[in-house]
Amino acid sequence: MKQVLVWFICLLTIGVTACSDSDEKNGLQLSATRDKILANGSDEVYFTVTTGGTDVTSAAVIKEQTSGEVLTNGVFVTSVAGTYSFVAEYDGIRSEVVTVVAENGAGFKKNVLVMKFTAIGCTYCPRATHAISQAEEEVPGRICPVSIYGTLGGMKDFMVDEYIESFQKQFKFGSNYPTVVIDHADKWNYSDGIEGMAFAKALNADGKVGIALSTEWNGDDLKVEVKVKGSGKVDYATNLVVAILENNLYAKQTGAETDDDNYHHHVLRYCLTDLYGAEHRIEKGTLNMSEDYVKTFTYPVSSEFKKENLEVVAYVLKSSDKSALNCQKVAAGKKVDYEKL
Repeated sequence: MKQVLVWFICLLTIGVTACSDSDEKNGLQLSATRDKILANGSDEVYFTVTTGGTDVTSAAVIKEQTSGEVLTNGVFVTSVAGTYSFVAEYDGIRSEVVTVVAENGAGFKKNVLVMKFTAIGCTYCPRATHAISQAEEEVPGRICPVSIYGTLGGMKDFMVDEYIESFQKQFKFGSNYPTVVIDHADKWNYSDGIEGMAFAKALNADGKVGIALSTEWNGDDLKVEVKVKGSGKVDYATNLVVAILENNLYAKQTGAETDDDNYHHHVLRYCLTDLYGAEHRIEKGTLNMSEDYVKTFTYPVSSEFKKENLEVVAYVLKSSDKSALNCQKVAAGKKVDYEKL
Protein backbone atom coordinates (compact mmCIF):
# COMPACT_ATOMS: atom_id res chain seq x y z
CA MET A 1 0.00 0.00 0.00
CA LYS A 2 2.87 2.37 0.83
CA GLN A 3 4.48 1.61 -2.54
CA VAL A 4 1.23 2.59 -4.35
CA LEU A 5 1.08 5.88 -2.42
CA VAL A 6 4.70 6.67 -3.27
CA TRP A 7 4.11 6.01 -6.99
CA PHE A 8 0.95 8.18 -6.89
CA ILE A 9 2.89 11.12 -5.37
CA CYS A 10 5.64 10.72 -7.97
CA LEU A 11 3.12 10.74 -10.83
CA LEU A 12 1.39 13.82 -9.35
CA THR A 13 4.75 15.58 -9.06
CA ILE A 14 5.63 14.76 -12.67
CA GLY A 15 2.23 16.04 -13.81
CA VAL A 16 2.65 19.34 -11.98
CA THR A 17 6.12 19.79 -13.46
CA ALA A 18 4.81 19.13 -16.96
CA CYS A 19 2.00 21.62 -16.46
CA SER A 20 4.51 24.25 -15.26
CA ASP A 21 6.68 23.76 -18.38
CA SER A 22 3.60 24.17 -20.57
CA ASP A 23 2.66 27.44 -18.82
CA GLU A 24 6.14 28.81 -19.40
CA LYS A 25 5.95 28.16 -23.13
CA ASN A 26 2.31 29.02 -23.74
CA GLY A 27 1.58 31.46 -20.90
CA LEU A 28 1.62 35.25 -20.91
CA GLN A 29 4.83 36.81 -22.20
CA LEU A 30 5.74 40.50 -21.71
CA SER A 31 8.59 41.89 -23.83
CA ALA A 32 10.11 45.36 -24.29
CA THR A 33 11.84 46.93 -27.27
CA ARG A 34 14.61 48.22 -24.99
CA ASP A 35 15.82 47.73 -21.43
CA LYS A 36 17.31 51.24 -21.12
CA ILE A 37 15.93 54.67 -22.01
CA LEU A 38 16.77 58.30 -21.31
CA ALA A 39 14.85 59.97 -18.50
CA ASN A 40 14.17 63.03 -20.66
CA GLY A 41 10.39 62.89 -21.00
CA SER A 42 10.49 61.93 -24.68
CA ASP A 43 12.53 58.72 -25.07
CA GLU A 44 10.12 55.79 -25.30
CA VAL A 45 10.04 52.03 -24.77
CA TYR A 46 7.30 49.88 -26.34
CA PHE A 47 5.87 46.76 -24.68
CA THR A 48 4.27 43.75 -26.36
CA VAL A 49 2.14 41.06 -24.68
CA THR A 50 1.72 37.64 -26.29
CA THR A 51 0.13 34.33 -25.33
CA GLY A 52 0.63 31.18 -27.32
CA GLY A 53 2.23 33.25 -30.08
CA THR A 54 -0.76 35.61 -30.35
CA ASP A 55 -0.34 39.36 -29.79
CA VAL A 56 -2.83 40.47 -27.11
CA THR A 57 -1.21 43.80 -26.23
CA SER A 58 -4.32 45.87 -26.96
CA ALA A 59 -6.44 43.75 -24.60
CA ALA A 60 -3.86 43.28 -21.84
CA VAL A 61 -3.16 45.54 -18.86
CA ILE A 62 0.49 46.53 -18.47
CA LYS A 63 1.40 48.25 -15.22
CA GLU A 64 4.45 49.49 -13.37
CA GLN A 65 4.59 47.62 -10.07
CA THR A 66 5.75 50.34 -7.70
CA SER A 67 3.51 53.18 -8.87
CA GLY A 68 0.65 51.09 -10.22
CA GLU A 69 0.70 53.22 -13.40
CA VAL A 70 -1.14 51.52 -16.25
CA LEU A 71 0.49 52.13 -19.62
CA THR A 72 -1.44 53.55 -22.57
CA ASN A 73 -0.91 51.64 -25.83
CA GLY A 74 2.01 49.81 -24.23
CA VAL A 75 4.27 52.88 -24.22
CA PHE A 76 6.40 54.04 -21.28
CA VAL A 77 8.20 57.39 -21.01
CA THR A 78 9.52 59.22 -17.96
CA SER A 79 11.55 62.24 -16.90
CA VAL A 80 12.58 60.63 -13.60
CA ALA A 81 15.66 58.40 -13.57
CA GLY A 82 15.31 55.00 -11.88
CA THR A 83 14.56 51.33 -12.33
CA TYR A 84 10.99 50.44 -13.32
CA SER A 85 9.39 46.99 -13.12
CA PHE A 86 6.45 46.02 -15.32
CA VAL A 87 4.01 43.14 -15.42
CA ALA A 88 1.18 42.31 -17.78
CA GLU A 89 -2.23 40.81 -16.93
CA TYR A 90 -4.60 39.15 -19.37
CA ASP A 91 -7.49 36.75 -18.95
CA GLY A 92 -6.57 36.05 -15.32
CA ILE A 93 -2.93 35.32 -16.16
CA ARG A 94 0.03 37.35 -14.97
CA SER A 95 3.38 37.65 -16.79
CA GLU A 96 6.88 37.59 -15.42
CA VAL A 97 8.44 40.94 -14.43
CA VAL A 98 10.29 42.98 -17.09
CA THR A 99 12.66 45.71 -15.88
CA VAL A 100 13.54 48.97 -17.65
CA VAL A 101 16.23 51.39 -16.47
CA ALA A 102 15.70 55.12 -17.13
CA GLU A 103 19.00 57.01 -17.12
CA ASN A 104 19.83 60.68 -16.97
CA GLY A 105 21.27 61.47 -20.40
CA ALA A 106 22.56 64.34 -22.49
CA GLY A 107 19.58 66.34 -23.66
CA PHE A 108 20.09 69.46 -25.76
CA LYS A 109 19.11 73.08 -25.44
CA LYS A 110 16.28 73.86 -27.85
CA ASN A 111 16.93 76.95 -30.00
CA VAL A 112 14.28 78.73 -32.06
CA LEU A 113 14.56 79.20 -35.82
CA VAL A 114 13.06 82.61 -36.72
CA MET A 115 12.66 83.16 -40.47
CA LYS A 116 11.70 86.69 -41.47
CA PHE A 117 10.40 87.19 -45.01
CA THR A 118 10.89 90.84 -45.81
CA ALA A 119 11.60 93.44 -48.51
CA ILE A 120 13.40 96.77 -48.69
CA GLY A 121 10.19 98.42 -49.94
CA CYS A 122 8.13 97.08 -47.00
CA THR A 123 6.89 99.84 -44.67
CA TYR A 124 6.05 97.57 -41.71
CA CYS A 125 9.09 95.28 -41.88
CA PRO A 126 11.15 97.24 -39.32
CA ARG A 127 8.52 96.37 -36.73
CA ALA A 128 9.17 92.67 -37.25
CA THR A 129 12.91 93.29 -37.03
CA HIS A 130 12.45 95.10 -33.70
CA ALA A 131 10.32 92.23 -32.34
CA ILE A 132 13.02 89.69 -33.24
CA SER A 133 15.69 91.85 -31.60
CA GLN A 134 13.55 92.09 -28.48
CA ALA A 135 13.17 88.31 -28.43
CA GLU A 136 16.95 87.93 -28.65
CA GLU A 137 17.28 90.13 -25.56
CA GLU A 138 14.63 88.22 -23.61
CA VAL A 139 15.94 84.72 -24.38
CA PRO A 140 19.63 85.31 -25.19
CA GLY A 141 21.45 82.57 -27.04
CA ARG A 142 18.29 80.79 -28.11
CA ILE A 143 17.38 82.56 -31.35
CA CYS A 144 18.63 81.70 -34.84
CA PRO A 145 17.34 84.57 -37.05
CA VAL A 146 17.31 84.25 -40.84
CA SER A 147 16.20 87.11 -43.14
CA ILE A 148 14.97 86.19 -46.63
CA TYR A 149 14.36 89.11 -48.99
CA GLY A 150 11.74 89.47 -51.68
CA THR A 151 10.58 92.48 -53.65
CA LEU A 152 8.02 95.18 -52.98
CA GLY A 153 7.70 98.47 -54.85
CA GLY A 154 10.28 97.25 -57.35
CA MET A 155 13.08 97.21 -54.74
CA LYS A 156 15.01 93.94 -55.01
CA ASP A 157 18.02 94.41 -52.73
CA PHE A 158 19.41 91.13 -51.35
CA MET A 159 16.74 89.08 -53.12
CA VAL A 160 17.55 85.61 -54.48
CA ASP A 161 14.66 84.80 -56.80
CA GLU A 162 14.67 81.02 -56.42
CA TYR A 163 14.80 81.25 -52.62
CA ILE A 164 11.93 83.66 -52.06
CA GLU A 165 9.74 82.06 -54.71
CA SER A 166 10.17 78.63 -53.15
CA PHE A 167 9.44 79.88 -49.64
CA GLN A 168 6.36 81.77 -50.85
CA LYS A 169 4.94 78.47 -52.06
CA GLN A 170 6.04 76.56 -48.97
CA PHE A 171 4.56 78.98 -46.43
CA LYS A 172 1.85 80.53 -48.61
CA PHE A 173 2.40 84.21 -47.87
CA GLY A 174 2.58 85.65 -51.39
CA SER A 175 3.70 89.29 -51.14
CA ASN A 176 2.46 89.71 -47.58
CA TYR A 177 5.56 91.26 -46.00
CA PRO A 178 6.65 90.97 -43.32
CA THR A 179 5.85 87.33 -42.60
CA VAL A 180 7.71 85.62 -39.75
CA VAL A 181 7.76 81.83 -39.49
CA ILE A 182 8.84 80.02 -36.33
CA ASP A 183 10.69 76.67 -36.50
CA HIS A 184 9.92 76.34 -40.20
CA ALA A 185 6.30 75.62 -39.30
CA ASP A 186 4.09 78.29 -37.70
CA LYS A 187 3.53 81.94 -38.55
CA TRP A 188 4.28 84.26 -35.64
CA ASN A 189 2.17 87.25 -34.68
CA TYR A 190 5.29 89.19 -33.72
CA SER A 191 3.28 91.95 -32.03
CA ASP A 192 2.61 89.39 -29.25
CA GLY A 193 6.34 88.94 -28.57
CA ILE A 194 7.67 85.67 -27.19
CA GLU A 195 4.33 85.09 -25.48
CA GLY A 196 2.78 84.54 -28.91
CA MET A 197 1.51 81.01 -29.46
CA ALA A 198 4.05 79.98 -32.12
CA PHE A 199 7.04 81.36 -30.23
CA ALA A 200 5.99 79.96 -26.86
CA LYS A 201 5.46 76.53 -28.42
CA ALA A 202 8.97 76.59 -29.90
CA LEU A 203 10.59 77.73 -26.66
CA ASN A 204 8.94 74.90 -24.71
CA ALA A 205 9.76 72.14 -27.19
CA ASP A 206 12.29 69.42 -26.31
CA GLY A 207 15.74 69.46 -27.89
CA LYS A 208 15.44 66.08 -29.59
CA VAL A 209 18.63 66.72 -31.57
CA GLY A 210 21.77 68.73 -30.93
CA ILE A 211 23.90 70.51 -33.53
CA ALA A 212 27.61 71.34 -33.35
CA LEU A 213 29.25 73.65 -35.92
CA SER A 214 32.93 74.10 -36.74
CA THR A 215 34.01 76.56 -39.43
CA GLU A 216 37.46 77.62 -40.61
CA TRP A 217 38.96 79.71 -43.40
CA ASN A 218 41.39 78.39 -45.97
CA GLY A 219 42.10 81.49 -47.99
CA ASP A 220 38.75 82.48 -49.48
CA ASP A 221 37.31 79.02 -48.93
CA LEU A 222 35.10 78.45 -45.90
CA LYS A 223 35.08 74.90 -44.57
CA VAL A 224 31.99 73.98 -42.57
CA GLU A 225 31.65 70.82 -40.49
CA VAL A 226 28.22 70.01 -39.09
CA LYS A 227 27.62 67.37 -36.43
CA VAL A 228 24.17 66.19 -35.40
CA LYS A 229 23.28 63.89 -32.52
CA GLY A 230 19.99 62.70 -31.01
CA SER A 231 19.06 62.99 -27.34
CA GLY A 232 17.79 59.45 -27.87
CA LYS A 233 17.12 57.29 -30.89
CA VAL A 234 15.23 59.39 -33.47
CA ASP A 235 12.70 57.04 -35.04
CA TYR A 236 11.90 59.16 -38.07
CA ALA A 237 13.81 60.64 -41.00
CA THR A 238 15.22 64.17 -40.81
CA ASN A 239 16.73 66.68 -43.27
CA LEU A 240 19.82 68.83 -42.76
CA VAL A 241 19.88 72.45 -44.00
CA VAL A 242 23.03 74.60 -43.93
CA ALA A 243 23.19 78.21 -45.14
CA ILE A 244 25.51 81.22 -45.31
CA LEU A 245 24.15 84.49 -43.87
CA GLU A 246 25.58 88.01 -44.01
CA ASN A 247 25.32 90.84 -41.49
CA ASN A 248 25.66 94.62 -41.68
CA LEU A 249 24.36 95.06 -45.24
CA TYR A 250 23.27 98.61 -45.99
CA ALA A 251 20.16 99.62 -47.95
CA LYS A 252 17.64 102.35 -47.17
CA GLN A 253 14.63 100.62 -45.70
CA THR A 254 11.13 101.92 -46.34
CA GLY A 255 9.52 102.62 -42.97
CA ALA A 256 12.87 102.94 -41.19
CA GLU A 257 12.45 104.54 -37.76
CA THR A 258 16.18 105.04 -37.13
CA ASP A 259 19.31 104.71 -39.24
CA ASP A 260 19.90 101.30 -37.65
CA ASP A 261 16.90 100.03 -39.61
CA ASN A 262 18.88 100.58 -42.81
CA TYR A 263 21.44 97.97 -41.76
CA HIS A 264 20.29 94.44 -42.51
CA HIS A 265 21.42 91.35 -40.62
CA HIS A 266 21.26 87.54 -40.92
CA VAL A 267 20.52 87.89 -44.64
CA LEU A 268 20.32 84.58 -46.50
CA ARG A 269 23.06 84.75 -49.14
CA TYR A 270 23.73 81.16 -50.14
CA CYS A 271 22.38 77.74 -49.18
CA LEU A 272 25.00 74.98 -49.00
CA THR A 273 22.23 72.39 -49.17
CA ASP A 274 18.89 72.59 -50.91
CA LEU A 275 16.37 74.79 -49.08
CA TYR A 276 14.60 71.90 -47.35
CA GLY A 277 17.51 69.51 -46.88
CA ALA A 278 16.02 66.76 -49.03
CA GLU A 279 19.43 66.07 -50.59
CA HIS A 280 20.86 65.58 -47.10
CA ARG A 281 18.22 63.29 -45.65
CA ILE A 282 19.20 61.50 -42.43
CA GLU A 283 17.44 58.15 -42.36
CA LYS A 284 15.28 56.94 -39.51
CA GLY A 285 17.31 55.52 -36.63
CA THR A 286 20.59 57.15 -37.71
CA LEU A 287 20.50 59.84 -35.03
CA ASN A 288 21.11 58.61 -31.48
CA MET A 289 22.88 59.71 -28.32
CA SER A 290 26.12 57.76 -28.88
CA GLU A 291 27.09 58.63 -32.46
CA ASP A 292 27.62 61.82 -34.48
CA TYR A 293 26.14 62.30 -37.93
CA VAL A 294 28.82 64.37 -39.69
CA LYS A 295 28.64 66.39 -42.90
CA THR A 296 31.36 68.66 -44.31
CA PHE A 297 31.02 71.47 -46.86
CA THR A 298 33.57 73.72 -48.57
CA TYR A 299 32.29 77.03 -49.91
CA PRO A 300 34.40 79.34 -52.10
CA VAL A 301 33.15 82.69 -50.82
CA SER A 302 32.12 85.21 -53.47
CA SER A 303 34.09 88.47 -53.55
CA GLU A 304 30.83 90.41 -53.11
CA PHE A 305 30.50 89.07 -49.56
CA LYS A 306 32.50 90.47 -46.65
CA LYS A 307 34.13 87.55 -44.88
CA GLU A 308 34.07 89.26 -41.47
CA ASN A 309 30.27 89.69 -41.70
CA LEU A 310 29.39 86.10 -42.55
CA GLU A 311 27.79 83.52 -40.30
CA VAL A 312 26.65 79.95 -40.76
CA VAL A 313 23.28 78.57 -39.69
CA ALA A 314 22.33 74.91 -39.63
CA TYR A 315 18.99 73.36 -38.78
CA VAL A 316 17.43 69.92 -38.79
CA LEU A 317 13.94 69.46 -40.20
CA LYS A 318 11.57 66.58 -39.68
CA SER A 319 11.28 65.04 -43.15
CA SER A 320 7.54 64.43 -42.92
CA ASP A 321 6.29 67.96 -42.22
CA LYS A 322 9.50 70.06 -42.59
CA SER A 323 9.23 71.47 -39.05
CA ALA A 324 12.52 72.35 -37.34
CA LEU A 325 13.72 70.16 -34.48
CA ASN A 326 16.63 72.43 -33.60
CA CYS A 327 19.00 75.03 -35.04
CA GLN A 328 22.45 76.47 -34.43
CA LYS A 329 24.49 79.40 -35.74
CA VAL A 330 28.10 80.57 -35.56
CA ALA A 331 30.26 83.37 -36.97
CA ALA A 332 32.31 82.24 -39.97
CA GLY A 333 35.72 81.04 -38.77
CA LYS A 334 34.40 80.11 -35.30
CA LYS A 335 32.90 76.98 -33.79
CA VAL A 336 30.24 76.00 -31.28
CA ASP A 337 29.87 72.61 -29.58
CA TYR A 338 26.70 70.76 -28.67
CA GLU A 339 24.67 72.76 -26.15
CA LYS A 340 23.68 70.21 -23.54
CA LEU A 341 21.14 70.77 -20.81
